[in-house]
Amino acid sequence: MMRNAARVIPVILISAVALHGCAIGYQFNYAEAEPTIRTNPKIVVAVGFQDRRPAIVSQKKPPDYVGVLRSSLGIPYSVTTESERPMADDMATAVAGAIERDGGKAIALSIAPTASMAEIVRDAKVRGAGTCMVFTLRDWQTDTYMSTNLVYDVAVDVFDADGKITASNKIKGEDDLGFSFINPRGHAYYAVEDAFKSKIGVLVSGDVAKALK
Repeated sequence: MMRNAARVIPVILISAVALHGCAIGYQFNYAEAEPTIRTNPKIVVAVGFQDRRPAIVSQKKPPDYVGVLRSSLGIPYSVTTESERPMADDMATAVAGAIERDGGKAIALSIAPTASMAEIVRDAKVRGAGTCMVFTLRDWQTDTYMSTNLVYDVAVDVFDADGKITASNKIKGEDDLGFSFINPRGHAYYAVEDAFKSKIGVLVSGDVAKALK
């Protein structure tokens, strides 16, 4: 028993030191987290994410904020986007890229947190889009210690060329994305990417998927 304890303690200490040393300045990459989305290849789809998270709207956090990574003492440090662009813009880039990868045509929109839906749809139309798909982020943030937790509240609306809503969907919840005792930040990097792909897949299903065909 004492021998087993002697083996476990050094591992705990090494993991704690590593987590503390790597908690500062960590980043996630949403821009390349491309889900699978199929659209009508004859129609250009404008894709945008509007970041309405309270901390972003109030400017308490910068637009590239994605969540926190905790040190060995549980102290939270902000995690930002790898691109240093707003998280919403990276997400739009990922979804637009996914549409084009699957043979469709897409435009990634950069949407201000205060923009109205009418302004967003008008901008999409000016840029030549026949369909506009707008995701509203009311909440999306991760919290990583040994495990990674994702809190999300996201809605999506699809508009036609006349600005009429043709389909909508929304999801809200809190998910445990698993853990890694040895390398929690490495686990979080890929778990968060997979979670984003999965949530977008859920949102762009049913009537939303039909509206894009």
